[in-house]
Amino acid sequence: MGDRQSRFFEGTYTSNDNKKYKVKISLNYTRLLALALSLVLVRGGLSKLSNMQNALMLDNASISASFETESKKLIEQIIANKKNIFEEEVLQTYAVKDGDTLESISLNHGCSVQRLNELNGVPAGTALSGGSTITVESKREKSPLDKSIALLESYFYDYMFNSPAAELAKNPESKGSSLYKLLIYGEPKSDADIDPNSIYGTYVGFYLKFHELDNPTDEAKTAYVDSLMMLARDAEHKLNIGSKNSIVYSFESYADFMKRGTTEAVRVQVIGQTI
Repeated sequence: MGDRQSRFFEGTYTSNDNKKYKVKISLNYTRLLALALSLVLVRGGLSKLSNMQNALMLDNASISASFETESKKLIEQIIANKKNIFEEEVLQTYAVKDGDTLESISLNHGCSVQRLNELNGVPAGTALSGGSTITVESKREKSPLDKSIALLESYFYDYMFNSPAAELAKNPESKGSSLYKLLIYGEPKSDADIDPNSIYGTYVGFYLKFHELDNPTDEAKTAYVDSLMMLARDAEHKLNIGSKNSIVYSFESYADFMKRGTTEAVRVQVIGQTI
């Protein structure tokens, strides 16, 4: 995957004093390397912008702040739907005791009656014979490597590709959509195609390669985590460049939110005061 040709976007920038300037943005990038943005302003002696985000034609005070607010809402929804992201389901054989029912086994093992029925084909209310065995499903904490994989996959699949930046990229009528579409989804040949040079395409490539493995070793898992971490940092840099607020949260911030179960700021007790 080599260097891509430069892409240019032109528009009008209105400064805080309501003066209008012509803006040209030149984008040059390579896979998994930081995005390089060079700005060329065509007007008198003005040669640069005080804030690169203005060149992206986004208003720091409102747009990126709004993105951060919407990102928090999205992450709170993800937290609510993925309460067991750090656990994995394990199938075990249980020896039925006299007096056991599906309901009592369900309570003792945290496995719903419906799931017990699915696993064993035993309808609710069926009398169980002591000494027989049934399959139950329980949960256990994932290994550190598996936790990292779960968090990274959730970061991309659940968060980044549903983030305000991604939604903007999908809406051709929105201001700035062309830029975010190029960064996140690239230039696929058709609606059914994936650009392997894009953030989305690179993630899909890593994901499919890893999940084709039947029983991945710890070495394979570590390589997968390292690849996704590199992509996460690259994507964060590209999408947040020139922004005061978070267009997208870093993976580290996302992981902290998921571990704490909230996007609320951490409160620290200092000399009797909460800050």
